[in-house]
Amino acid sequence: MKFIIATIAVATLMLGAAGSAQANGLQSDYCGSQEYYGATPTNNGYPHLHCNKRWINYSAGGGKQSKRIVDKQGLDTTAAKKYCSDTATPIRLREKIAEICDDYGYAKACGCNL
Repeated sequence: MKFIIATIAVATLMLGAAGSAQANGLQSDYCGSQEYYGATPTNNGYPHLHCNKRWINYSAGGGKQSKRIVDKQGLDTTAAKKYCSDTATPIRLREKIAEICDDYGYAKACGCNL
Protein backbone atom coordinates (compact mmCIF):
# COMPACT_ATOMS: atom_id res chain seq x y z
CA MET A 1 0.00 0.00 0.00
CA LYS A 2 2.84 2.42 0.84
CA PHE A 3 4.43 1.62 -2.53
CA ILE A 4 1.22 2.51 -4.38
CA ILE A 5 0.89 5.81 -2.51
CA ALA A 6 4.53 6.66 -3.18
CA THR A 7 4.13 5.80 -6.87
CA ILE A 8 1.03 7.99 -7.16
CA ALA A 9 2.83 10.87 -5.44
CA VAL A 10 5.82 10.64 -7.81
CA ALA A 11 3.54 10.41 -10.87
CA THR A 12 1.58 13.46 -9.71
CA LEU A 13 4.76 15.48 -9.24
CA MET A 14 6.04 14.47 -12.69
CA LEU A 15 2.76 15.40 -14.39
CA GLY A 16 2.73 18.73 -12.57
CA ALA A 17 6.25 19.54 -13.73
CA ALA A 18 5.44 18.61 -17.33
CA GLY A 19 2.29 20.73 -17.22
CA SER A 20 4.23 23.75 -15.94
CA ALA A 21 6.80 23.48 -18.71
CA GLN A 22 4.08 23.19 -21.33
CA ALA A 23 2.14 26.10 -19.84
CA ASN A 24 5.16 28.36 -20.36
CA GLY A 25 5.38 27.22 -23.94
CA LEU A 26 7.00 28.78 -26.97
CA GLN A 27 6.51 32.39 -25.86
CA SER A 28 8.53 31.80 -22.74
CA ASP A 29 11.11 29.53 -24.39
CA TYR A 30 11.96 31.74 -27.36
CA CYS A 31 10.51 35.22 -26.87
CA GLY A 32 11.45 36.09 -23.31
CA SER A 33 7.72 36.03 -22.45
CA GLN A 34 7.17 38.95 -24.85
CA GLU A 35 4.24 38.91 -27.27
CA TYR A 36 6.20 40.77 -29.94
CA TYR A 37 9.84 39.64 -30.02
CA GLY A 38 12.32 41.87 -31.81
CA ALA A 39 9.88 44.72 -32.47
CA THR A 40 11.50 48.14 -32.76
CA PRO A 41 9.96 51.64 -32.80
CA THR A 42 10.71 51.99 -36.51
CA ASN A 43 8.14 50.82 -39.09
CA ASN A 44 5.45 50.51 -36.40
CA GLY A 45 7.35 47.63 -34.82
CA TYR A 46 7.63 45.47 -37.95
CA PRO A 47 9.10 43.01 -38.66
CA HIS A 48 8.91 40.96 -35.49
CA LEU A 49 8.05 37.51 -34.19
CA HIS A 50 4.52 37.37 -32.83
CA CYS A 51 4.72 34.90 -29.96
CA ASN A 52 2.12 32.86 -28.16
CA LYS A 53 2.65 29.92 -25.84
CA ARG A 54 1.45 27.60 -28.65
CA TRP A 55 2.84 29.25 -31.81
CA ILE A 56 5.30 31.77 -33.24
CA ASN A 57 4.60 33.78 -36.40
CA TYR A 58 6.96 35.91 -38.44
CA SER A 59 5.16 39.23 -38.99
CA ALA A 60 6.57 41.31 -41.82
CA GLY A 61 3.86 43.97 -41.64
CA GLY A 62 0.30 44.56 -40.50
CA GLY A 63 -2.68 42.56 -41.68
CA LYS A 64 -2.06 39.26 -43.41
CA GLN A 65 1.70 39.67 -43.81
CA SER A 66 2.36 36.96 -41.26
CA LYS A 67 3.53 33.36 -41.54
CA ARG A 68 3.50 30.64 -38.89
CA ILE A 69 7.01 29.40 -38.11
CA VAL A 70 6.23 26.86 -35.39
CA ASP A 71 3.13 25.55 -33.63
CA LYS A 72 1.80 22.37 -32.03
CA GLN A 73 2.19 20.60 -35.40
CA GLY A 74 5.91 21.36 -35.33
CA LEU A 75 8.32 23.53 -37.27
CA ASP A 76 7.50 24.80 -40.77
CA THR A 77 10.98 24.48 -42.26
CA THR A 78 9.90 26.12 -45.53
CA ALA A 79 8.77 29.29 -43.76
CA ALA A 80 11.76 29.22 -41.41
CA LYS A 81 14.15 28.88 -44.35
CA LYS A 82 12.43 31.71 -46.23
CA TYR A 83 12.97 34.22 -43.43
CA CYS A 84 16.24 32.87 -42.09
CA SER A 85 18.00 32.96 -45.46
CA ASP A 86 16.61 36.36 -46.48
CA THR A 87 19.20 39.03 -45.68
CA ALA A 88 16.36 41.59 -45.55
CA THR A 89 15.18 39.85 -42.36
CA PRO A 90 16.81 41.62 -39.40
CA ILE A 91 19.66 39.64 -37.88
CA ARG A 92 17.97 39.53 -34.43
CA LEU A 93 15.06 37.64 -35.98
CA ARG A 94 17.24 35.40 -38.15
CA GLU A 95 19.23 34.41 -35.05
CA LYS A 96 16.05 33.55 -33.16
CA ILE A 97 14.68 31.50 -36.06
CA ALA A 98 18.05 29.72 -36.28
CA GLU A 99 17.81 28.89 -32.56
CA ILE A 100 14.31 27.47 -33.01
CA CYS A 101 15.43 25.40 -36.02
CA ASP A 102 18.42 24.07 -34.11
CA ASP A 103 16.30 23.13 -31.09
CA TYR A 104 13.86 21.27 -33.33
CA GLY A 105 16.72 19.44 -35.03
CA TYR A 106 16.34 21.16 -38.41
CA ALA A 107 19.29 23.57 -38.46
CA LYS A 108 20.49 22.33 -41.84
CA ALA A 109 17.01 22.23 -43.41
CA CYS A 110 16.34 25.83 -42.34
CA GLY A 111 19.51 27.04 -43.99
CA CYS A 112 20.29 29.63 -41.34
CA ASN A 113 23.92 30.22 -42.25
CA LEU A 114 24.56 33.29 -40.15
